[in-house]
Amino acid sequence: SKMDGWNLDTTKDEIRNFLTVAFHFSIADLFLSIAMIVAASCLIYGVRKENSNFLIPAMIVWPLDLFVRIIFVFIHTINLGFFNPISLVMNAMLCCGIVFDIFIWLCVYSHWQQLRAKDQFQPKKIRLGQPSFYSIQLNSAQ
Repeated sequence: SKMDGWNLDTTKDEIRNFLTVAFHFSIADLFLSIAMIVAASCLIYGVRKENSNFLIPAMIVWPLDLFVRIIFVFIHTINLGFFNPISLVMNAMLCCGIVFDIFIWLCVYSHWQQLRAKDQFQPKKIRLGQPSFYSIQLNSAQ
């Protein structure tokens, strides 16, 4: 039967199915949110300290989020149909997130490349008071 009082062409079974999928999506979203907090923290530290290694978690988490969003777009479309009002709204929101994930990843990857290039052309810093590779060779040659 159609929902009474609502002007949606959606049955109670479709809504029940949507709520089941939404529950599973919220579990995946919880783990991704925790991973994003860790990755974003590493990203902030890596950008401030100019350390390219701390950008790697962000370059892994955002594509993972993109992949999960794409899976849920397909799940909503398969379960409810493409033109179902609930499916259209959810897929529109998920697609916005997919676009943001792509741009965020491109920014992080671009900055990671800049830091890597800077590391390759910048000579390593030698701290005074600590033996360096060259001073060890000079001492052993005498």
